[in-house]
Amino acid sequence: MAGEGVGIKRVPVLTVACLSRKGPLEGIPAACRELEAWVKERGYRVAGLPIAVYHSNPLDVPAAELLWEVRLPLKPGTPLSEPVDDGPGVKKVPTREVAYVYHRGGYETIGPVMQMLFRWIFAAGYRLAGPAEEVFFNDLATTPAAELEAEVRFPVEKRAARHA
Repeated sequence: MAGEGVGIKRVPVLTVACLSRKGPLEGIPAACRELEAWVKERGYRVAGLPIAVYHSNPLDVPAAELLWEVRLPLKPGTPLSEPVDDGPGVKKVPTREVAYVYHRGGYETIGPVMQMLFRWIFAAGYRLAGPAEEVFFNDLATTPAAELEAEVRFPVEKRAARHA
C-alpha cells in the first residue's frame, strides 16, 4: 500500500549505464531493454535494479514532451563514457540522501504516490534536491503494469531551521 515504509536513507555512489529519452513514460520498458542490450554487448556487469529518473513532471508536461532517463547500476570500476547521438553512456551518480516509499501499480497510479511523498518530505523538514526516481523490483517487459513494484524516491536535503 502507498505510504507504508516512508523514510529517509543514504544511497551510495553508483556507476550507472544511462539512456535519456523524451516522450511518454510507457517507453521506459523498451528503453530499459535497449540499455540492457548495450550493457551486455560491451561486457559490462549489472550490479543493481533498473532505475527510471523523471526530469519533468507528468502532471505539468504533455506526455510527448516528458524528459526521462533509464539507468542500470554497474559494477564499480566500469569505465565512464559520454552518451553519443542520444545513445547510452556510463556515468557516476553521487552519494545522496533520498526520501522513499514503496509503490505497486503502473505509471498512471504513481502521481498520487509522488504527491504524498512530496508532502511527507516537506513535513519532515526536508526539501527536494533532485528529480524523482523509481527503482523497479520486477521485470518491466513481462510484468503487467498493475503488478509493477517499485521504490519511489526523491533526493532530499535538510531545510535550514528558521530563526524567529
